[in-house]
Amino acid sequence: MQHTRGFRVGEYQSDGTELGRGATAIVYRGAHVSSREPVAIKVISLDIMHRQPKVFESLRKEISILSRANHPNIVRLYHYVRRWRERETAGESGR
Repeated sequence: MQHTRGFRVGEYQSDGTELGRGATAIVYRGAHVSSREPVAIKVISLDIMHRQPKVFESLRKEISILSRANHPNIVRLYHYVRRWRERETAGESGR
């Protein structure tokens, strides 16, 4: 696992521990600030979205599907935040 400086996204705090990395995103370990419920925070660079427009459409579909999904084997999407430099999502952590 790689570590970076911790960061906060809305009501979620990451300690900077990288859980996974793909072609378009990095997923970090995090927790809800008040409940301490573990979550995964997915960070996607806007630079990638500008260079690869299909990534934005893919992300929109992923958010739409995950926001409706309710199954024990599918990560639940709790929150979606759009920021100036990146997009992040917070979902269940793979404990």
